[in-house]
Amino acid sequence: MPARRYNPPMSRLRRMLLTGRIFFITTHVEPSALPLTPTENDTILLAASDARKNRKFALLGYLMMPTHLHLLLAPTQSDTLSAMLREIKITASKRIHAARKTSGGFWQPRSFDRIIRSRAIFEKALLYLHLNPVEANLTDHPAKWRWSSWFAYNPGGTPIIPIDRIDWPITE
Repeated sequence: MPARRYNPPMSRLRRMLLTGRIFFITTHVEPSALPLTPTENDTILLAASDARKNRKFALLGYLMMPTHLHLLLAPTQSDTLSAMLREIKITASKRIHAARKTSGGFWQPRSFDRIIRSRAIFEKALLYLHLNPVEANLTDHPAKWRWSSWFAYNPGGTPIIPIDRIDWPITE
């Protein structure tokens, strides 16, 4: 019996869905790397901003929670989600390990992604992102959670990193 491949090749269908789509991604920090400091939360979000220069994706929403990162992104060229996420994770973990003077695992190896298929689902995902710190009892209002794209969509503050905007069709 041939050896089973851990990462089988991406299906043709999956490759076709990489561009022209929006993805909602969640990735977790290893429990051994917790807790994160406010500066480390900033570092992770800045790594996401830096990665989009090399990987060419639109960053449409983000949220850094105490244990995980949520991203709403849209690839703008035929790059893989795993390559985009790998760049964010590697950049952030190197910067944080350098500041901590530590080494070892930082991110859990797997992440979760879901394709956003409509404006309504996008808005629901964005609302989930922004209300997540409130639901987790970390704050009483999304505007009080600094590590979120809330301020890119609502008046009253400046986001840590800018987001990209997309044009939705008038009818769906």
